[in-house]
Amino acid sequence: MSNTARIILVLSVLFLSACSSSYRSVTQVEDRGILQLNGNFWGTSLELDSEAAVIINRDTFSSYYKDGKELIEFPVAPGSHKVHLKRDGKTIVLRTIYVGNGNIFEVVVP
Repeated sequence: MSNTARIILVLSVLFLSACSSSYRSVTQVEDRGILQLNGNFWGTSLELDSEAAVIINRDTFSSYYKDGKELIEFPVAPGSHKVHLKRDGKTIVLRTIYVGNGNIFEVVVP
């Protein structure tokens, strides 16, 4: 084998080995979900899973706007949850919801 052929062979091997690459993907999953309230939620009381109710007011919670809607979020563990919203002592929302990892479950408050 001539020197030229050897050089071409070595360069070909180097070129082909440089073209190969390894790809590794990492998927990061949220270990919580989000309960999102939309609508007339100010001044309501939220009871989640029969825990002590909290009054949703502007002094304690902050909201944000998205697509022209005012929203407020609460982090929740993945799974089934009972959402109970009251205004002036009357139930306005009573639902059982299921929230998965990294998912947002929106409840519209009338």
